[in-house]
Amino acid sequence: MTDAYVNSVGVQSSYLCSYYPKIWSYCDNGGEDNKHANPFLACVPHDSASLNTDYTGLHGQTGSSFDFQFGDLACNESATFYIYYGASGPMGEANAQTKLAKDMASVGATTYSMGYDPAYLPF
Repeated sequence: MTDAYVNSVGVQSSYLCSYYPKIWSYCDNGGEDNKHANPFLACVPHDSASLNTDYTGLHGQTGSSFDFQFGDLACNESATFYIYYGASGPMGEANAQTKLAKDMASVGATTYSMGYDPAYLPF
């Protein structure tokens, strides 16, 4: 990517909800989690505007960091949780962001981020 942007969707509603699983911490610092990361500390954002909220077009090659909270589970109890990771057509194509949003909705995803380079055009 030459000049990346990131959109986040559904982050704030998940963070503020009272049921689990939900977002415990989210920010634009996708490279933060490494072998020295502390899972008991909230994400340290590059841009504080990204902390636990939705945004559109946050600039910079940052990625996203999601930390999830599952609540207490009794012995032999379980929670179902899905993570989708993938790609869509180039953002230079008409309606690529709209198509990705529809694709996410079709599988029931309510919280996600999408990174894109607006200068990338199809071959």
